Amino acid sequence: MRILLPLALAVLLIGCKKTSDTVSTLSTPVDSTVDILTITNRDGLGTFTFTKSLGTQVKDIYFILTNPTSGAITDPAALGQQAPSIRESFAVEHKIGLSGTDQATRFNNAPILKVTQPQPLAQVMPPQQALAVGATNSFKNTNSLDLIPATLRSVTTDGGISLNIWVADAAWGTCSLPACMDQTMVDSVAAKFLQVGADNDIYDWVTNIYGVPWGPQTRYPGLIPASAATEINILYFDISNDSSQTGGILGFFWAKDNYLASSDTSVAHSNERLLFYMDSVLMATKDSTTWALTDTWPSQMISTLAHEFQHMIHFYQKTVLLAPLYTSTEVWLNEMCSQITEDLLADKIQINGPRGIAYNDPTAGSATPNQSRFFLYNQYNDIALNEWRTGLDSLRNYSMSYAFGAYLTRNFGGATLMRNIVQSSKTGITAITQAVAAGGFTQADQSAHSIESLLIGFGIAGLLSDRATAPVGYQYNTGSYFTSTLGGITYNLGSVNLFLYGTPKINDLAQFNANLFLPAYSNSYTQVASGATGDFSIKVAIPAGSTLSVLAK
Repeated sequence: MRILLPLALAVLLIGCKKTSDTVSTLSTPVDSTVDILTITNRDGLGTFTFTKSLGTQVKDIYFILTNPTSGAITDPAALGQQAPSIRESFAVEHKIGLSGTDQATRFNNAPILKVTQPQPLAQVMPPQQALAVGATNSFKNTNSLDLIPATLRSVTTDGGISLNIWVADAAWGTCSLPACMDQTMVDSVAAKFLQVGADNDIYDWVTNIYGVPWGPQTRYPGLIPASAATEINILYFDISNDSSQTGGILGFFWAKDNYLASSDTSVAHSNERLLFYMDSVLMATKDSTTWALTDTWPSQMISTLAHEFQHMIHFYQKTVLLAPLYTSTEVWLNEMCSQITEDLLADKIQINGPRGIAYNDPTAGSATPNQSRFFLYNQYNDIALNEWRTGLDSLRNYSMSYAFGAYLTRNFGGATLMRNIVQSSKTGITAITQAVAAGGFTQADQSAHSIESLLIGFGIAGLLSDRATAPVGYQYNTGSYFTSTLGGITYNLGSVNLFLYGTPKINDLAQFNANLFLPAYSNSYTQVASGATGDFSIKVAIPAGSTLSVLAK
């Protein structure tokens, strides 16, 4: 057993006897009121007595139990234990929408399609004439017969890139839907996504991080040609035909449109162009009598543009160009990248983003926000990082991947970290650990580029997020922006205090000892003392394969 304990953390651990067990400090605290310790058990169930001499100090003491492996750690009594399903009322109350349909998400993150019809790699399509406002097209949706008649309402060109904004005819003007789009709304979208000039729109800010959304490739037949990169299309229609003004699917990218329709029967409904889909009803929904881009749903729709654009770029940069042949990114990682893209652009597009705090407020805020992914994360902070469910239940997976990504970017390089994750051939956890390592980051006694260390840091940072003095590497909250500069552009991420988003899920000792279930790549949180003083002692069992972190604050 290796013991590395500073004087500030005088503890006694009894029962740690196996050579593969380790006890170590993670950090020399910057904040002298914070102590951090980890105990790793590798061989079998270990029972330890934790003793700390607090003297006159008053401390709250927390245990964080981490499963850094790809398999669940399960007590027999906990078999089948699952987190409860998301209630639609919660999503409506907190105005949280879905990005992506289950069908599109499955397609985008499945191994790349092996086409059945022979297609040359450098497929040449007839040159298309530049489109003009007023052009019409029937877009294929879920199949070749599911058509969306639409009219081109805006064309913007900047350099060699054109943005075409289409609106379904059934969603325009004096339509029969609860809310209908008009030219003011379309022009507002165009101004946010693509403007003439450099470094002034979503297209510029997102491509600066990840690269362009399409171009040449030499690995796969059946894909649209590189020339398709000159046009990006956005189609607004009533997604799912639900007429919803309270939530649902905000938008989605569907990589089937990046295939030639002739390449395989499964993509016969391809629109053969760079395209993503946005909900017209939510875009047109206003908070009061007059519509404004700053209204609740329109502002989320602008943020969703950045989210879906990352997916579009991700498909080309990682799946088509870099990932091993016929493989694709794990869903949770792709969604993490899109949500952090929203976070990185919040103050630039002047939308609050997934943090839920005012976009121009660098602090963690002082009052409960109206909406944020963090509300659900606090309720589901012990689920597997890498799981992905369907329907409303995917909202908890969005919240977990966002919370983890928010921690990573605030501690390990911001925009540069995200570029390294996407510009990597790795499609899961390793993409993150290698990107952190590439930035040269370490945490005192441990290398910060292991998933174990990152999960522990993530857990500790959350519990310390109610203060702006956490040690480096364990920060959600500094009271100011976390900044990173890439390609001459500076990106800002606001501070986060998780305790503003409802009470985090923290067990008591009875819950800690009963029905143990640790999903893959997860943390479980327990408060073992509140306002403790003097000599504190507790006996605890640590399951094999897990790591126990002790935080006294």
